[in-house]
Amino acid sequence: AWLLVLDSLIFQTEAEVRWLDLCEARMVQQAQNGQATARKSSNGVTVEEAAPLIADNRR
Repeated sequence: AWLLVLDSLIFQTEAEVRWLDLCEARMVQQAQNGQATARKSSNGVTVEEAAPLIADNRR
């Protein structure tokens, strides 16, 4: 059972790394296209404002 838990953690970590790579690529693409403006989400919080909150929630 312990190996299954480790496999699960590895797969979750790999998925998160792929997601972060995708986010980075999209941000670079938007910056190159000149579209990197601070957009408000539906709750009125920009990505820059939410980043510290997201980081705190992952700990």
